[in-house]
Formats: sequence, C-alpha cells, structure tokens
Amino acid sequence: MTRDELFLLTDADIEYDELSDETLKELALGDDLFVATSALTKLSIRESKMAGETAWKILSEALGDKFLQALALRVIFDTDKSLFFDYIKNKLQQLEPCSLSTVLELALENQDDFNSDVSGTAIIGKLLKLLEQAEKAIEFSDVEVKNNFVKTFQQTLPSEAAIVKQITVN
Repeated sequence: MTRDELFLLTDADIEYDELSDETLKELALGDDLFVATSALTKLSIRESKMAGETAWKILSEALGDKFLQALALRVIFDTDKSLFFDYIKNKLQQLEPCSLSTVLELALENQDDFNSDVSGTAIIGKLLKLLEQAEKAIEFSDVEVKNNFVKTFQQTLPSEAAIVKQITVN
C-alpha cells in the first residue's frame, strides 16, 4: 500500500502495527486527528525515538487539537523530562484545560519525578498558584484530578523560600 492510499483510510482501517516508524510519524503529523493520535500512541508504545521528536513537533508548532496536544505532553514527559519541564515552565499560563489536566495527572502519577527535580518542584508551586487564582475560570473535564492534585501537593510542597534557595544553589 502506498502512502497516498494510506492517507485515504480511516483510523479504524489502518493496521498501525504493520507500519514503519517513519510512516507513523507522517500520520501523526497529518490532518486526520484520530489517525494522528493513534499513530503517536503507537510510536510511544514502541518506545521509538521518533515518538519524542514527533510529539515535540506537535507541541512546538501547535499542531492538532487539544487531545493530540495533551497526548504529545505525555509522550514528551516519557521521552525527555527535562524538555517537558522547560516547556511547561514557559507555556503554563497558555495551556488549555485538557493539557493542564494532563500535567496535573502526570504530577500525580509521577510524584517522585516532580519532587526530585527543581523544575518539577517549581512547576508544582506555579500550578498550585494558577489553580488558586483561576479556580472559577478553568473548566476541568475531571475536577477530581484537580482536587487530588491540590490535596496531594499543597502539603508536600516546600516553602517558596526553600524553592528559591534550591534554585539559586543549582
């Protein structure tokens, strides 16, 4: 099957397991959002180095919809935590609720990663402030995730002075 023929198929008709990483990358960067999400998911499951590259292109060029962007955040976290933390530090205020929820979920699922990294700890503090300031403005699809995040991290976060000291030492 040629690539042109492949682009004519629907998500349900594509056998992703049979495709090369390069073809999956092309599909993940394509216009069909269902296909793009499935292709990026398959690259991630394969732990392909192209998964991180593709996810970064999706984020840096704001490709796709909110669901593809949220998936790309997860893939970046799995492939390059440093890049993930840098991206979130710079884009936190611009994240739409779906991506913001993904960051909260990642923090809950990976507390050690967030707590052991200065950038992760700083992001937790910024997230708590953002949630406090914008409580009514942000509509979360899963309010339980937001509540669990606040409950979990509000008490475990070091004081702001400790974070500043930690950042200046490193």
